[in-house]
Amino acid sequence: EDYDVSDMGGVYSETTTHRGATRTSDNAASRTAADSAEEPHYEFSEASRTYGCLVTEQTDVAPSLTTPPENLFDRGMEHFHEGNIREAILCFESTLRNIDPDHADCWRMLGRCHTENDEDSKAIACLIRALERDPFS
Repeated sequence: EDYDVSDMGGVYSETTTHRGATRTSDNAASRTAADSAEEPHYEFSEASRTYGCLVTEQTDVAPSLTTPPENLFDRGMEHFHEGNIREAILCFESTLRNIDPDHADCWRMLGRCHTENDEDSKAIACLIRALERDPFS
């Protein structure tokens, strides 16, 4: 079958003609949905709330009283390079949740971790946040 160049108009316009039949492009609907769509939401795992913090015997210690280690990002990088994606995710999430929510490289690496796990919507949410914080990240 020959390629019909006239069909390329469907990419750019609302209505196209294809072999005598007129149809409305889905682009208008997808643009409307994209315009009204919010930024993808990222929800931290509960385990990241106190990951890496000193654990005590006391069960009533508030998470705000625990101090996460400063090297969680570096530990996350080590886990990522070793292929231990689950632990890397916990390190990156804990860094963002407890130390620096604007850490662009941490958001980027968290996105890469979710990409490795085929969790596309989480990866997209993380990578968008990385780009918002540092467009050159």
